[in-house]
Amino acid sequence: MNIWETRLNFRPRSGWEALDLGARLFQERPALYMAVWATLSLPVYALVLALCWQQPEWGGFLVWWLKPLFEAPVLWLMSQQVFEPLPPYRQCVCTAFRQMWRPRLIGDLTWRRFSMRRSLVLPVTLLEGLSGKAHQRRCNELSRQSGGAASWLAFFGIHLESILAFGLLAMLFWLWTGDPAQNIVAGPFGGARSTDALQQIEALVSSGEGLIFQHLLNGIYVLLLCFWGPIYVACGFTLYLNARTKAEGWDIRLAARKIQDRLLGSSSALWALALAVFIGFSFSGSLHAEPLPQREKVEQIRDNTLRKAPFQSIKTKTEYCWFKCDKDDDAASRQQLELPDVKTPSPAWFNAMMYALIGLLLALVLWILYRWYQANGGFGLSQGEEVPETLFGMKITPESLPNDVASAVLAEYERDPRAAMSLLYRASLSQISRRYGLPLRSSDTEGQVLKRVRQRQPQLLDYWQPLTDNWVELAYAHRLPEREAVHSLCRQYRQVFAGGEQEFSGSLRAAGEGRA
Repeated sequence: MNIWETRLNFRPRSGWEALDLGARLFQERPALYMAVWATLSLPVYALVLALCWQQPEWGGFLVWWLKPLFEAPVLWLMSQQVFEPLPPYRQCVCTAFRQMWRPRLIGDLTWRRFSMRRSLVLPVTLLEGLSGKAHQRRCNELSRQSGGAASWLAFFGIHLESILAFGLLAMLFWLWTGDPAQNIVAGPFGGARSTDALQQIEALVSSGEGLIFQHLLNGIYVLLLCFWGPIYVACGFTLYLNARTKAEGWDIRLAARKIQDRLLGSSSALWALALAVFIGFSFSGSLHAEPLPQREKVEQIRDNTLRKAPFQSIKTKTEYCWFKCDKDDDAASRQQLELPDVKTPSPAWFNAMMYALIGLLLALVLWILYRWYQANGGFGLSQGEEVPETLFGMKITPESLPNDVASAVLAEYERDPRAAMSLLYRASLSQISRRYGLPLRSSDTEGQVLKRVRQRQPQLLDYWQPLTDNWVELAYAHRLPEREAVHSLCRQYRQVFAGGEQEFSGSLRAAGEGRA
């Protein structure tokens, strides 16, 4: 890196000043950097989200995972901006596209992907081209100067992405549904009201409309990266420059270069002064060689000096080693390159806070994995477990159901539509749990039951999807289903569970009386 032709003022800065310098570097050409990022990332992200259309959570994970693929091209452009103005947009895109498929891309997507100082390590990998032990030593050297600021940058970036993405999604959700989100915003400490609103949101997200919100979240996150990604790269690049300024003394070298240039401007006067001094000394006797002292006198002076302090207190230390006491040959050569390992102990409260934060994040990840595994039927009912008698506060035992469910639903719909839909939904739950053996738990939600039907009984999905949607809209959004929809669901109920509905209910009722 040619520091003599830079457009920046290299001087030792604090970590926050270096981050501010990165933001200023991005502000010089913000539209260009966001356009280059969008041009390179949007086609790739569109392909990824299209391939993961049925599993949007995996699509969002891959969008986050592939971020380093587009950070290196932007970093390459910023490294050119430090020394000279950038070329037009078309040429920048061509240059950036070649940097996407760099030699060390696999490392950036695997073992270096989870590093908190990734923004500081990327310039070492891309601009210096180091690898192996040299790369590790270089990263450790620069981390002594700016490793903490790089970790705080990553910590801030994670929270900024989450807050903006989920905040925009919540705003869209509020504009779309209105009622549940408004209850939470208007009274977040309302006790049962807030809990009921959260259950409504969970039910709506878990239903057929949930995929729409997940795809919206992925799209918002992709567009958010077009703004935050270049800023993250710029701040990491200026942290790297600040670390090298401190480690290699760039400010001292630049100051010495300025002094040299200023002195070279008056070289004629210096040469005249040197010539005058040389001529003056040439006519004096001070330049004549003096006679050397005798060898015996030199040895006597040396012996007398060694007998005095501090030489007389020198002690000989014997070192015992298992194998050899010689150090590595390259230790002396690395001594000038590596900085002394000065570690400042962190305060006890800071360490405790970091450990507590890591523990909370680990517990959150485990809880999310548990809920995902539970929602996908990972903890299904064992062979000896009984079907719950109550689900969603409704009895699903055969004794609580009429013989002809469809006719009873149509008759009840004229008097109480909510009771009619409740009867149809719990009768369907009883049928799929006892006739088809679908595992159900008393803690399941409508969305979890729908996912389990989609995974284990896909032939029932044409009936179960509209049934769940109509029931969720009635139970939580208080929207009455249309008469044609109820008649259609009753016809589908007879078709799906035809061929022994009454006999099936009667046999189960008889079996229950026998157990009693």
